[in-house]
Amino acid sequence: MKKFYLACILLCQFTALCAFDFAAETIKKIYQQEEGLYAQSISAIILCKNQLIIGTSNGVFTFNGITFSTPAYQDQIFSRRIDNLISLNDSSYLILGGSPNMVYFVCNNKIINEIRISGSRNINKLIDFSADFQHLYYKTDKQILLRSLSLNAETQILLTSDLPILSYKVMANGNIYYYTHNGLFYFDKTTTKIAYKPENRDLIWHYHLSKNGVAYAFAQNEILKLENGRITKRIKHKTDPNFVVRQSFEDKDENIIFCTQNNDLHTISNDVCYVRHKSLKLDNQIITCAFVDKNNTLWLGTIGNGLIEIRNTTNLFIKNSENYKITTIETDGTQVLLGTNHGILSYENGIITRLSEKNATPEVDQVLNSNYTHQIIFTQNKWLIATMRTSVYKFDILEFNIFKNPAFAVNGPSFGVFNQHLLNGFWGSFSLRKLPLHVDQNSDKIQFKNHERLGRVNQIVEGDTVEYIVCDNLILKLSMSSNAFDTIAILTSAQIQDGITIKNIIVTNDLIFIGTSVGVFSTNWPLIAEKPQFVQHTFSDCNTLNMAGSTLYIGSTSGLYKLEKNTISKLILSAGLAQADIIALELAPNDSSLLVGTANGLYKISTQSTQPDDEQLSISNYYFENDGQVDSNKKYHEINYLHNSFSIRAEFTSFLTNNVSLCYQLNDNEITNVNGTEVKLASLAYGSYNLKLWGRTANNQNTNMVETVFTITPPFWLNRKYITLAIIVTVLLTTLLIYQRIRRIKKAATKEMENSRLISELEKKALNLSLNPHFIFNSLNSIQGQISKHRDEVLVNYIAEFSKLMRITLNNSDVDEISLFEEIEHIKLYLDLEKRRFGDKINYEINSDEDLDLHEYEVPPMLLQPFVENAILHGILPSHKAGKITINIKRINTQLFIDIIDNGIGLNPNKKSNNSKGISISMKRLQFQNPNNTIIIFNITEPDTNLVCGVKVSISLQIESDS
Repeated sequence: MKKFYLACILLCQFTALCAFDFAAETIKKIYQQEEGLYAQSISAIILCKNQLIIGTSNGVFTFNGITFSTPAYQDQIFSRRIDNLISLNDSSYLILGGSPNMVYFVCNNKIINEIRISGSRNINKLIDFSADFQHLYYKTDKQILLRSLSLNAETQILLTSDLPILSYKVMANGNIYYYTHNGLFYFDKTTTKIAYKPENRDLIWHYHLSKNGVAYAFAQNEILKLENGRITKRIKHKTDPNFVVRQSFEDKDENIIFCTQNNDLHTISNDVCYVRHKSLKLDNQIITCAFVDKNNTLWLGTIGNGLIEIRNTTNLFIKNSENYKITTIETDGTQVLLGTNHGILSYENGIITRLSEKNATPEVDQVLNSNYTHQIIFTQNKWLIATMRTSVYKFDILEFNIFKNPAFAVNGPSFGVFNQHLLNGFWGSFSLRKLPLHVDQNSDKIQFKNHERLGRVNQIVEGDTVEYIVCDNLILKLSMSSNAFDTIAILTSAQIQDGITIKNIIVTNDLIFIGTSVGVFSTNWPLIAEKPQFVQHTFSDCNTLNMAGSTLYIGSTSGLYKLEKNTISKLILSAGLAQADIIALELAPNDSSLLVGTANGLYKISTQSTQPDDEQLSISNYYFENDGQVDSNKKYHEINYLHNSFSIRAEFTSFLTNNVSLCYQLNDNEITNVNGTEVKLASLAYGSYNLKLWGRTANNQNTNMVETVFTITPPFWLNRKYITLAIIVTVLLTTLLIYQRIRRIKKAATKEMENSRLISELEKKALNLSLNPHFIFNSLNSIQGQISKHRDEVLVNYIAEFSKLMRITLNNSDVDEISLFEEIEHIKLYLDLEKRRFGDKINYEINSDEDLDLHEYEVPPMLLQPFVENAILHGILPSHKAGKITINIKRINTQLFIDIIDNGIGLNPNKKSNNSKGISISMKRLQFQNPNNTIIIFNITEPDTNLVCGVKVSISLQIESDS
């Protein structure tokens, strides 16, 4: 087992180091020759008018993210070999071609000027450009010259060297670095001075001018950082000696990225050089050039493998063993602990290791190495560890030598420290005990008044003078005054939304944020209104909340979000990894990063990482597919009525975003969003249609709009001759069939009326008969109870009354209605039988208005018996007090009200017995008698305590008016 743990630790360390090498996971896609790029050797990549311009050994190609094409000026380029591309602005760029060495000035997809540069070397080593890209610098063997890009411009000599100039770079201010075999020189427009004197033949072939004006000269053994002709930093690199840089560029964070002829990709960040090749997993491909678009997607040109697309994020993924799910994260400012489903891990410097302690007791070993960890808190210089229930429940404090501060380990999902007391949450309860704690110290537990339906205690939130206890169904406030503790329910889950579960809260000066099973809500704080107003910010199950300054971070089952200035944005963890379920959040110590715990492992992300901007997204092509035929970008279509089901598919610039869906509007109908990039239209009526198409990103940003018009021709049967013939035939057939149809309808109607009457009578009898077996069963139970007591005289009287009750029941089974007086006498007889059985446990009282004649009102037989029976069995008998049933009868206008009231335990919504079969049948009978009849059953509560004290059944019968 020790060898297994050691292997897990080494695997975690190796994975973390690989992750730090690039600080991102990547997705690689290769666009090869069969996808349209005819020459696979790429020399340069730039972006112009939402298209990639690609220079290759076989000419220039454009790429819109989906397909490749050649520009219109391709035949004007003398040489098919392209050595470099230089972007000037959004609509113009330079093409550098070899054999002979040519410079082509392209504006709006047209070549407007071309300049030939003498020299046998690669043109990249011969030319450079000014900061405004309006002047071209080029060199001969010992001279550097200047020429305008305009037509017929004159050439100006800037400097002449004693030795051949091997390489050079023009600064933004016009000063020049140039290199000969005697070293690197700096020319400030008037004088020349030596900047670097190599000890050996250390050639400089490549320079990079950064955005801040600092120049970097790439020698074969080191990188020189130059400012005003002076070396300010020598940067060492871990690569093969004598490396040669092919191309360099800066990303949005001002890091310098460059590729070499050794097939490596490097980054210079804070004057430190990193190798990025291994983390990119490029399989030893030869990189010739690189380009980063505005969404931080990396594009690499290669020799032999075409174009490589690498999407990445700036976030770090630190993967732990697959058997561990990170459930909680906590830091004391220096040490970071990760609670998992198998003990506690430690995170430091990008490496996850297991906590361990020599000669640990079994209880300590369970906490550190094998127990499920619900929560870890560092508060008041104490570590608090909440675990799954194991043998730890026997102890209140454990000795952990690995911690500098005291460590408490208890059972339960949550706990905290309040006013030198330890508050421990469980499932349905919580306890408060004085500190310091001792084993088996039960006498010091503080009891609280009972709160019903707590559910699981999920979180203990510390305040200055109060403590908040967050449970599944309500939030309690724990306060102390004069050494006395009290708990007050300040918010229930039902006040927010019925049926939800409260997970966690964040309390600020003016707001409370509440994480629930249906999303995150906020409301004003403190809660002083009877019905507080809630604002819902997210709509998926919230696992955890964390606040950094004024920014709220939300971990949910659908990802990681941040709420800042009332705006919700989603944070990207890493492309291609399972990232939906965020379980734990914690701010990393000593930096502004956020530690994110998931079932897949640990992420360390920048708090500024949000969804990329997709301003340049556009539709590149759309295809009209109908009956096997495909038309591309066609503006008008005529469709035969037999083929009126077809589809339109759109393609977008994939090098800007992949997260885009299609929207369309047909004529002036409502806008429809499609889950994907294809619109399917089925069975359209004939006529003319105008279709508008556009894309929409995840952050609701629209692309450009394209329109197409199509007409569906009408079918042949809609011409005049066919319509006339169809009318004549229809009239004749209708005349012949109508008589037979009428006879059938009359015969069927007569038979249907007879069947309906018979069915109605049978249904009423079935409803009455369905009550008798149920009633007899309960009455026999009462007789059985008397027999078991051997009370013969009482039994004889009981059987006599039961016989009378059965006779009345059998007589009423064949009638639809009886008088209310008979029904009351019937129910009195039933109650007397039940009172004989249970004695003083059951009492009853029947009241009616004095001017109410019960003989005048007709009701279904055995209407009241199921409700009285239900009150006795499920209300009074389970109660510990004497029961009483009260029946009140009164009339108001055209309604007769019968109320049945008991003082039992009330309704339990979780028990099906509250709605017996007899009650269900009674409801159906009343509805059958009159649709306006109603039955309402509800709990009765004490006005002062709001406690349930019984059940009331209110029956409303619609009666005819006296007038």
